[in-house]
This record gives sequence, structure tokens and C-alpha cells, in this order.
Amino acid sequence: MTKQPAASVPPSTDGISVGYVSDDPTATEIPEALEGANDRLTVESISDDTALERVRTNRIECLVGRTTADDPHRYPLLDRVREEDPRLPVFLVTDGWDEAAASAALEAGATGCLAESSAVHGTRLATRIERAVEQITRGNEREATLERITGAFVSIDADWEYTYVNEQASDLLERPRDALIGASVQSVFPEIVDSEIEHQLETALEEQLPVTFTEYFTPLERWLEIRAYPSEDGLSIFFTDVTDRIRAEAELEANVAALQTLYDVSTRTDASLDEKLPALLDLGCDYLELPDGFLTRINLDERTQTVVESRSDHPLLQAGESCPLAEAYCRKTIKTHELVTVANAPDEGWTGDPAYELFELGSYVGAKVTVDGAIWGTLCFASREPRGGSGFSEAERSLVKLMAKWVSYETEREQSRETLERQNDRLQAFTSVVSHDLRNPLNVAQGSLTLAREGDRSQLAECEAALERMEQLIDELLSLAEQGATTADLEPVSVQDCATKAWSMVDTGDAALDLEAAPWIRADPDRLQQLLENLFRNALDHGVPEDGTSAELAVSVGTCENGFYVADTGAGIPDDVRETIFDIGVTTDEDGTGFGLGIVERVADAHDWDLEATASEAGGARFELTGVARSHDGR
Repeated sequence: MTKQPAASVPPSTDGISVGYVSDDPTATEIPEALEGANDRLTVESISDDTALERVRTNRIECLVGRTTADDPHRYPLLDRVREEDPRLPVFLVTDGWDEAAASAALEAGATGCLAESSAVHGTRLATRIERAVEQITRGNEREATLERITGAFVSIDADWEYTYVNEQASDLLERPRDALIGASVQSVFPEIVDSEIEHQLETALEEQLPVTFTEYFTPLERWLEIRAYPSEDGLSIFFTDVTDRIRAEAELEANVAALQTLYDVSTRTDASLDEKLPALLDLGCDYLELPDGFLTRINLDERTQTVVESRSDHPLLQAGESCPLAEAYCRKTIKTHELVTVANAPDEGWTGDPAYELFELGSYVGAKVTVDGAIWGTLCFASREPRGGSGFSEAERSLVKLMAKWVSYETEREQSRETLERQNDRLQAFTSVVSHDLRNPLNVAQGSLTLAREGDRSQLAECEAALERMEQLIDELLSLAEQGATTADLEPVSVQDCATKAWSMVDTGDAALDLEAAPWIRADPDRLQQLLENLFRNALDHGVPEDGTSAELAVSVGTCENGFYVADTGAGIPDDVRETIFDIGVTTDEDGTGFGLGIVERVADAHDWDLEATASEAGGARFELTGVARSHDGR
């Protein structure tokens, strides 16, 4: 094992300690000559063992030893001294002079080699001792200065070999000093060959001009700011790890770009929410570097999750795909005011969870979407792979929150706009009826009343009939207006019980009502009863043959897929009015108002149900209401 060099004792300006090793400890000629030539030198004659002890304890600054000219490179003490301190000045004095012998001494590690005839005069050897010690001292002081540098620092020579590496540089380059000193930069880091870093450093050496640049250092996967100062011997290079700064700048730039894109998408006036959603999901996926982005609709009554919009190749995250809420990550998202983030699902305990078993998502971030303060759905981004690094940053979390808030606002605004449009349509229909349908019986009543005043009393019956007609129109108009409310107050309702009450409120004659296992649903009971009353009246008004009786008519209420139906055995719906049957004022009965089915449609709209008119199995009319939230026995 190679020993670390011992630090030499810094000399005082008053003296330099020198050890003189000789086979004859009584020989004083050379020590006296040295002290006489330079009053800074204090020379002590010592043995080999004492010399080694003084070197180990840093109590000697130079060593002078005697040897023979025929075999100086085998001087045993020199080898042992060099193991303890490679830099300690060691001079050999030979009994004669030989050029080959001097070269061999230097190769063996000696600082210098002199003939005894030269050493006994003292001056030459004393001068060389003083210079050697001062050079070591200056080197120690330079190294101490470099070690005090807080940043990483290395020096390389003209051959690109490391000549100095401080502790900070060793840590930054992830290499021990021993592995760097004396090695070439290219051998330690082959990736630097023909890189921008190599080109910059070559320019500094060739042009003898300092350079400062920032570059990505591939071997360490770090960004480094490099300052290189050239000299004739090589380069002094300072390194600063700026990876965090570069990443922060890149993150800030990405944040600004994402916010700008979100602003551009959200302020488009030429696009609906449905048209903006793909761009929003693209933004989230690109910004978060996650491949799956999707918007879901949550049905709390049925406890289901359905994907509404998607940017994903995951087969279970396509638009229209549905699953029980208990098997979805979103079941946790809707229970918190904050985001739900999963950076590494297996490491965070999701293994064995129904959502992980079904979707196998390694990472996930989701925020809830609310409309009018109630849960509407979730906005989510995910990947089948776990997310690297430290999970989701605060900026990423904030953007997902912002996007979910925007979707909530846009969904609420879209629903409000649709409701307002429906209300405007109803108002226009109401105005049309008031201006047209009420005018007809009013004209009849006014004309009959005029004739009656002139003496034709028979016209009073016509006037009374016209007024009754107006009363009927007004009642149904008021009912129609009441159904223009935007939403319904939902509670568990038995369709069977509600149908029974509605049947009792209608003059059904001898017609029969068949309740075929009608379901429990969530609805506004008063509005549901009015819907059923109007469907029953429609069946009685249009289903009984002109020459028949109500006894020939049967009305049934039952369960259909995702809802319920009302059907009859009457004459059915004529083809020429099938497309307009729910329009206000459309009727095939000359005594009808054309409001009944319009009221049915508005009740369905208020519940967000789908309404369709078809033919029943018996050839009569069948009205199906779907998209209905089920309830179970009043729960």
C-alpha cells in the first residue's frame, strides 16, 4: 500500500533543520562547512534509524547522506525515506564523481548528488539545500491555498494529465485523487473526446486565453460551469455544478410555456369545451411527461367512473370506458380537497389495490372536477411506468389544480349556457303560444259576446266554450313554465308508487294500468308524477279509437335498460309528426293544446334524462326515459 506523503515542517526564517547521515558519526567536516556557509542551516549528525524517526515526525527539512560512487542507487536509506515522504529534499555526497552514478542517484529519488570535494566547501551544497527547502515550502503554501478554494479545482499539464486535484473536484468528478493524478483527462473520461468541453479547453491552451462556458458533462449527467485559465505549462480549471440552476431555469421556462398554452386554449372563443379538451390533455401529458391524460365522469349513485375524453393508448382509458368506482384511482381523488399523487405505485403500497390490479398504473396525478359545488368527475394524468426523481414538483401540482379548476368552470358555464338556451327556447315557444293559441279562443269569445249583446243568446255557449279553452291553455302554459327550472331536487322514488298516484289524477275511464316491475329511481317526485300524468293523458287522448272506448286501451309502466318506459296499446304515433312530437303546440287532436309532451320533455331535461318516442309491441306509442339514476329500495 502506498503511503501518503508526510507534510514537511514549514521552516522558520531563523533556520533550516538538516540531518547528516554518515557511517562515521564523528565526521564533522561537511556539517561544519554547511553551517559556516549559511547561518540558516542547523546540521545534526544522525544515524539511519534516527533519520527515519525524524522524517516520520516531521522534525527534519532536509537529509544529506554519504554513499559510494560505484553504487549510489542502492543506498537503502533513500528508498525508506521516499516511502515516508516523497518530497523531502535528499542530497547524496559521493567519494568521487561519475556522471552515470549521479544520474542513477537522481533516478533513485535523490534531490541532488555532489562529489565530496564540492560538498566540503559548503557553499554550493548549502545554497541547493536552502533553495530545495524553500521550493517545497512554496509548493506547500500553494497547495494549502488551493485546498482552501471552496469550489472544485484541477490543474492539467500540456499533455492533458492531471497534476493537481482538490478534494471538492475529487467529489464532483466522483474519482479519488490517486486515480486522477498523473492520468490523462481522456483516459479517465473517454466521453470528453471531440466534445465541446475538449474543444473549449484546446482553444484556451492554443490561444493562451481564459475561457468560461457551461456544458452538460455526460459521464456525470451534470451541467458544469467551467472556467479555464491557461499557462505555458497547462490549464488551471475551476468547476461549478450548476445542474440545479439549469434545471430550475428549464422548469421555469416550461411552466411559463404551459401557462401560456393554457391561457391560449382557455380563451379561445371559437371553440366549445369539447373542442378544447383534447388540447388541454395534450398540454398536461407533454408538460408532465406522462402518456395518459383523461377526463372522467363520476356517478356517485351508481358508483361508477366513465372516461369522457382521453389522450391515451391504454385500452381501459379510452372515451366511453367505464368501471366501478371501487376499482379506480379516482375514488381517492374525489375524497380530498387536494390532489392525489402517486409517483411509484408499487413502492407506495398500491400493489394488491383493485385500481392497480385493473389499470396497472405506476404513476398517477388526479384532481376532482366540481360543478355547482358537487362532484362531477376527475382530471387525471398517468403512466404505466413509475415516475422517476422526487415525484411531482409543486409547479406540476399547481398546473394540474389550475387545469381542473378551469374544466370545472367551463363545464359549469357550458351547462349554464345550455340551460339558458333551453329557457330561451321555452320562452319563445311560450310567447308564440300566448300570441297565437290564446288569441284564437279569445277572438271566438269576443265575437260570440258581441252577437249575444245583439240578441243572439245562443252565442253565450260558444263564448263559454272559448273561455274554458283559454283556461285549459293557461293552466298548461303555467305548468310548462314551471318545468323550465334548471334542475330537479332528487330523492329515491318508486316509479310504481308514483305511477299509481298519477293514474288516479287522470280521467282514465275504463282503461287499464299495468305496472311491470317498475324500478326505484332518483328523481323529483312531483315532477315525475306530472311527467307520468301527461304521458297517461296523451295515451288516453290519442290512443282510444274514434269509434271505440277507453276499455280497449291498456297502459303499461316498466323497466328498460338504464331507465323506465310508458307504453300503450293505442293507435301509435303518426309518421308525419314523429320528429316534432315534443315541440310545443304540435298535436293531432283538434281539441288538444300540444303542450303535454312538451311538458314531458322539460321534466326529462330537468333530470338530465334522455327521452325517445317509439312504437310499442302492440303497435301503440312507447316513451323510453334513459340515463336515469337508479336507487335501491328507497336508499
